Amino acid sequence: MRLLESWRQQRQLWPLPLKVRTIGRSESPTSAAEPLIDKQEEEELRRWNPRSRKPLPNIQAALVHTLIFLSYSTILLFLGTIYTFGPNERRCAEALSTWSPAISAVEYELDTFKAAFNASTIYRSAPSPEVDAAWDAITNQPGITLSRDELVNELGKDPVYAVHLQQGGEELYTGFLEVFHQLHCVDMLRRYTHWDYYASTYPSFLDSADTLRSHLDHCIDVLRINLMCTSDVSVMTHHWIAEKKWPDPDFETRHKCRKFDAIVDWVNETPRKMYTMPTKPPDAVLFQPLLKHGH
Repeated sequence: MRLLESWRQQRQLWPLPLKVRTIGRSESPTSAAEPLIDKQEEEELRRWNPRSRKPLPNIQAALVHTLIFLSYSTILLFLGTIYTFGPNERRCAEALSTWSPAISAVEYELDTFKAAFNASTIYRSAPSPEVDAAWDAITNQPGITLSRDELVNELGKDPVYAVHLQQGGEELYTGFLEVFHQLHCVDMLRRYTHWDYYASTYPSFLDSADTLRSHLDHCIDVLRINLMCTSDVSVMTHHWIAEKKWPDPDFETRHKCRKFDAIVDWVNETPRKMYTMPTKPPDAVLFQPLLKHGH
């Protein structure tokens, strides 16, 4: 009984458009030997029978999975490209600077300049050993060594005139980060405004009057060139104060600054650190600067 019921259920799911012949009593014995289903009907039976039909791959499902995989791959590739090649502070620093081995030390931070007339910092205080120590800490920093390839191909300098030294069998050249030279110029101008205190102790002030004047003018122009080169476009506002009739500049301005301490740390920790400058050897090739109109 169960077999019969199972056959009926399968028969309902199996609508065969067949023309099946049966043997009647009136048919001859020879006709009974003929096949009940001709070849065309047998082929239709085979196509419609779910048991005899070979399962076809689910193309639609495979296509959907492929599209999903490609979508995820595209998104991951896009995100990876942004992370790897997209703009960041390091790449911006490299793009906006000339070559320097210290570019890897560049970090940025938001800061507010405390530069009001009545602001109090050790750097603008009256001369004292403590003030001099503070200025020495930001100006007296070590030099660095450069390879011949860096000197020639990155900086465009002639190795014939560049000061070189032998260190561990390698030919190296001397270098110095400009920020420390520029700060030296600020410090020299500061000391010059306190002439009575430094006249007999600061080495540069012991030079001839002409040499000292050239040194001061050099520092003034170095600072001018650097300020015009960087051209700070941060915005300064104004406010009213009791002592003035006209708007007074507000010198507390926001800036995005390079972290100075990170650069100081780099120059003191790098293997390039040069502890002392070499003295001039007897066979040194002397550089003759060409007088040109500068920037």
